[in-house]
Amino acid sequence: MVTPTEIGVHVTDSYVTVAAQVIWLTNGKNAPVSFVLDTGAEITSLSEVDVERMGIGLNELPHSRMAVRGVGGRPSQVFEIDNTILMFPCEQGKAYEYDAGVIQVLQNPELKDDRRTKGRFRQVKHDDFKMPSLLGIDFFRATRATLIIDFAAKSGKIVTQD
Repeated sequence: MVTPTEIGVHVTDSYVTVAAQVIWLTNGKNAPVSFVLDTGAEITSLSEVDVERMGIGLNELPHSRMAVRGVGGRPSQVFEIDNTILMFPCEQGKAYEYDAGVIQVLQNPELKDDRRTKGRFRQVKHDDFKMPSLLGIDFFRATRATLIIDFAAKSGKIVTQD
């Protein structure tokens, strides 16, 4: 019989996040990452900012064949990191290890915003917007996990079944 594992999540009025340590087994580089839970995302992905925090430059990574559209349907350059593990701290004081295999890395898009310029486009600086790392539906399918959220109490958890 499989014992379910509970992973705590952080709930706000706007989004749900979960903390994990991302480990690139190829070279041991790792960093803590706060993933936004995005059940509309087919795949789990790392942001350019989080990959840089791991000490990895995009120039070190191969381009992915995957085409991804991010915020507002804008295309994003996609890279990949193979041989990755996500370690989630659990409510039981242990860690839940998820073998993510290949994770897509989304380059921060250069957004254009015309709301503040009355119809004229202006370039938004890289530092003004940072694409978050996303925990996608692939995680929930692979782990047979259930997401339980109580928005009123601002609490929740992921319960895995594998």
